[in-house]
Amino acid sequence: MKRPINEVQKEATREYLWEKILEKKEFTSGEIYNVSMLERSTISEYLTSLVVAGYLSVEKAKGKESKYKLIKPVSEPPRVREDGSRITAGMGRQNMWRTMRIRKIFTLNDLIALSSVDEHRVAEEEAKTYVSYLEKAGYLKKIDRLSMSKATFRFIRDTGPKSPMIQRVRRVYDPNLKQIVWPESEQPNNIKGV
Repeated sequence: MKRPINEVQKEATREYLWEKILEKKEFTSGEIYNVSMLERSTISEYLTSLVVAGYLSVEKAKGKESKYKLIKPVSEPPRVREDGSRITAGMGRQNMWRTMRIRKIFTLNDLIALSSVDEHRVAEEEAKTYVSYLEKAGYLKKIDRLSMSKATFRFIRDTGPKSPMIQRVRRVYDPNLKQIVWPESEQPNNIKGV
């Protein structure tokens, strides 16, 4: 079973691999393997995906390990499949978070319309669920007494550019703070993050 992100060591994530790729610019898979806690096969698959998607080039040498070179540096780790296509899971929530940070005050319909893009349309249920959890976690405040579908919300807690995640175990994890922010009883020392 997959562990929640807050229980995974940073060296065992693709985000960490991407940081190392940005630092090194030119490297072998062995060099990346030596600084991470991931399996060689996981590293190899990710590097292959990055080559196919155009983020890296690869120079294969006979009898030697392939040399990779960064050709498309971007700040966020690319989320790509083995065929180089983008992974869109989570894109809706990231788009909603970005919209909330910009708009500050919005309705559910505003949020859906402004967060939907060609690659990913935000469904009403997805928006309701995300808004509901962010309200419980103290990121949003309903500023009227209307139903969720018609209510106006105010964005009141901006912790950074990464969208808070709703974990399968019904907790809100904020990757900007690197901690569980809701429910409060699940936080270390029961202290709510700022």
